[in-house]
Amino acid sequence: MWWFGVAGLVLSLALLMGQNLRAYGVALGATLGALALLRATLPARLTGGLSVRRRWVDVTTLLVLGAAVALLATNLRQV
Repeated sequence: MWWFGVAGLVLSLALLMGQNLRAYGVALGATLGALALLRATLPARLTGGLSVRRRWVDVTTLLVLGAAVALLATNLRQV
C-alpha cells in the first residue's frame, strides 16, 4: 500500500508546482491521514513500508503530522 502514499505525494507536488501552497498542505495532510488509516486497519503483511514501529506509534505519528500540516496550511495568510 506504499504506492498510495506516493500517489498522494505526487498530487501534492502538482498542487505545489501550481503555486497553491494551501491546497498542497491540505493534500499532504490528507495523504498522511489516509496512510494512518491504512496502517491502522490493514494487516502487517500488507502495509509494507508503512510498518516501521509498533502499529500505535506509526498511526499516532502519521495522524499528528497530518493534522499539523493541514492545520498550518489552512492558517496561511494570503499575500
